[in-house]
Amino acid sequence: MSEADCRHPPGRLVLGRGVKRPLPAIERRLTSYFIMKRVFLLLVVCSTVVLTGCPNQPATPQPVTPPGGDGSIPPIATHAVQVMIDRLAEIGADYRLNPSGKLVSIRIPDASSLTPEDFPRLAALTELESLQIEHYRELNDTMAAELKPLVNLKKLGITDCIITNATPKMIVESFPKLVDLDLSSNTLLTDATLAELAEMTRLERLTLIQCGFSDIGAMDFEKLTNLVALDIRGAMEIGDMGLEVLSKLPKLRSLKHRSTAVMDYGIECLASSQSLETIEAQDFMITNAAGQHFNAMPKLTRLDIFRCQGFGSDGVLALAGKPLVRLKLRDLPPMGNPGMAVLKELPGLKQLILHEIPSVDDKGLADIETLQKLELLDVWIVGLGDATISKVAKLPNLKTLSLRQTEITDAAIDSILAMPKLEELTLRDNPGITPEGLKKLEQKQFRKLAVESAGSASSAPE
Repeated sequence: MSEADCRHPPGRLVLGRGVKRPLPAIERRLTSYFIMKRVFLLLVVCSTVVLTGCPNQPATPQPVTPPGGDGSIPPIATHAVQVMIDRLAEIGADYRLNPSGKLVSIRIPDASSLTPEDFPRLAALTELESLQIEHYRELNDTMAAELKPLVNLKKLGITDCIITNATPKMIVESFPKLVDLDLSSNTLLTDATLAELAEMTRLERLTLIQCGFSDIGAMDFEKLTNLVALDIRGAMEIGDMGLEVLSKLPKLRSLKHRSTAVMDYGIECLASSQSLETIEAQDFMITNAAGQHFNAMPKLTRLDIFRCQGFGSDGVLALAGKPLVRLKLRDLPPMGNPGMAVLKELPGLKQLILHEIPSVDDKGLADIETLQKLELLDVWIVGLGDATISKVAKLPNLKTLSLRQTEITDAAIDSILAMPKLEELTLRDNPGITPEGLKKLEQKQFRKLAVESAGSASSAPE
């Protein structure tokens, strides 16, 4: 071995003048080393760009919110949902999708075009929270049972059909989240239905219009302690005994009822309610004595009295001092001008509806100008004339005015145009209003306008 070989053992690369090229294996290793180094540096640069962004670049522009939208991405319906949407459009239904494209609300106002085959399709929409099927006369217990998979329902309406007590039983067993139920106009239901529904203690709103329930069945209402609103108009056999039960429901705020079985005692029972805010009384066999009982209800603010033949001026006068925000009086034969003196004792009134009380005229309405908070005035078949409208024009907050079959003339048009906040106007069947008078209304822009004179009608879009 030479001296040079001793100084530089085999396999070691010696750099310098006169040194031979490295062996092929060493050359390959060096090449790999430099390639890996460059790759490493490139990765470092890319990582820096990703983390910090490219310098001197403008910020990414924000997406533009569609006109009238909230900036959310429109839901994309699956094929199955789209098929159902097409079917709903075909039958004139209303529906709503959630952000993920699932159908969550369906209302079919005229379900006469439905078929039994539609119910399995509805049952497949397991995200559905609200379903209303109205006026499908052929809907029976078997079809209703198809809806059992809709366990997320919170609101359900099945009205005007031929279901029996079996369907309410199915509803109780199948829909644990239900808080709003409408079974109106199902005439085959009996008091046994109320016994079933009493198990749905979560119920907050219950609508049972035109159903044949009685005071005996109404005893089961006492279990519905979360009930907030109840509509039993047309349950003609629910009378004073039933109202006594309802007066004890701790959360009941709204009661609508039509029955000739309700007497003054029933209203006296309701006077003990600590929660009732709204009452709609139709066809009750009450007298003027009921007025003091209405006044005694601690939270009552909205009162509608319709076709209660024994309730008149004295009953209305008994409402004096009540903090009502809405009062509707309709078809009360004993009602006349003396009763309207109550208006000056109802300063908080925001809505006044007078229908089918022809014995009331301008003299009785002399105090209407005291209703400084009034926002809505609706008058139909009342002897109201120009003198009253001139006073109404001074009400600073009136937004909605409806005058039908009254005694006003063209002179009232100027008063109407002077109303500062009026947005919605209805003038129909007022013999003293001429087409020329109506033409003057073009001077003012209304959000809603519906007028009619001399057999012609016109309206403006809402």
